[in-house]
Amino acid sequence: MMLSGDDLEEIKSLLETMKELIERIEVMIRGESITEEENMSGSVNDKRLCVLKEIYDRGGVVDRNEFYQIGENCGYSRKGLGGFFVGRRRTLTYISGGKVALTQDGEKELRKHNIIS
Repeated sequence: MMLSGDDLEEIKSLLETMKELIERIEVMIRGESITEEENMSGSVNDKRLCVLKEIYDRGGVVDRNEFYQIGENCGYSRKGLGGFFVGRRRTLTYISGGKVALTQDGEKELRKHNIIS
């Protein structure tokens, strides 16, 4: 079976997401608590909103390489970007053609912080 470049990039991204989830589980096993408020506070929240806003400004859909560049510009490593695709309120999703799209929850997050109306 031959995989395309887009397939390999998606697999890499999914592996990064799984690593992030494993790290969160390990934190919970150790008995440390990370509430959503703590996770979304301060610079973490600013970085998240930076990524979401930039994707929104570009029409809500960007290709994967643009997404990585946006993330880097907002202070993320590729590894840290996996969190946008997991959890109860996924703010980004993968779509066909190796693209990343803002979800309704992503737009709600921007509205909640009065970044868009």
